Parts: sequence; structure tokens; C-alpha cells
Amino acid sequence: MLKYAYQYSTQLQEVYGEFLNSPRSFYWNNGSYYDFELELAKDTYNRLDYVSVNSIGEIIGYMSCNIAREAHFIHGLNIINFTGDGTSICFARDLRQLFNKLFIDMGMNKIVFSVVIGNKAESMYDRFIQRYGGKVVGTFIQDVKLSDGKLYDRKHYEIFKHEYLK
Repeated sequence: MLKYAYQYSTQLQEVYGEFLNSPRSFYWNNGSYYDFELELAKDTYNRLDYVSVNSIGEIIGYMSCNIAREAHFIHGLNIINFTGDGTSICFARDLRQLFNKLFIDMGMNKIVFSVVIGNKAESMYDRFIQRYGGKVVGTFIQDVKLSDGKLYDRKHYEIFKHEYLK
């Protein structure tokens, strides 16, 4: 179930801290330093922060994005699946619910996001884009330095409302 992260802030910070201590956080940082706390928005005007919660109330994921209200688009999409195995049906449903909220409820025109090439999530994003009509708009070479000190490429996507709703 998709819930506002602010309501789960204490539990979220604990789950996030555990995540940072795991190898799964390697691609999350997009830099050579760690933010040990997720900074949550206090309102929903410029940014949305959600958690994916399973049937027993445990946080299994985090999703956030920035809103460009004047231009009706979403950018800076951040997604963490805390389960780590990529098989959570609940998390996948919540991610779909997020896109529905953005396109249908909020009337956004497009969503732009990126992934560091090599991240396991890249194949999921590729399948999502292929299924819902988005596209890869480019690859930025040596665009981000990760915690191992190496530079990695980043793939950029966009998906428009009219494509998603087909």
C-alpha cells in the first residue's frame, strides 16, 4: 500500500539506515558520500515522498519525486526497493499506483528519470518503459561517481501521460 512517508518517518529512517549498511545501496548514493537520513518534504507542493507498506505494516520501499508544477512534469524520481530481491508484487503495485497518481490524479504531462547503468533496476525500468510507451532519451557517459570512486554512465528516460494511458 502506498502511504505518505512523513507518517512513517521514524520507521523509514531505521529501514533506510539498514539499507545503507547493505551492498544494495551501492547504486543509490550517486556520489561518493552518504546521506544518513532521508530528508522528507513537509508538504506536497514541490515534492512527494511515499513509502510502500506491505500487508503487515512493514516498509518495503521508498519513492519520491520533484514536481515542476508550472511545466506539469515530474523529475528527480527516487525509488528504493528495500526487499532487495525485486520480486515484491506489493512494491510493483505501489510503483504503478505512484505513476497513476502522478498522471491521472495530478494531471502531470510527463515523468523523467534516470538510472546508473549496471544497477539491477535498469532492466526493470527498461521493461516498464517498453510496456508503457516511454523511451530512453539518452545516456550520459561517466556522469556519476559512486562509492568505489569510479565513474559510471547514466541512462535517462521519459514517459508521457498520453503514452502511459494507452
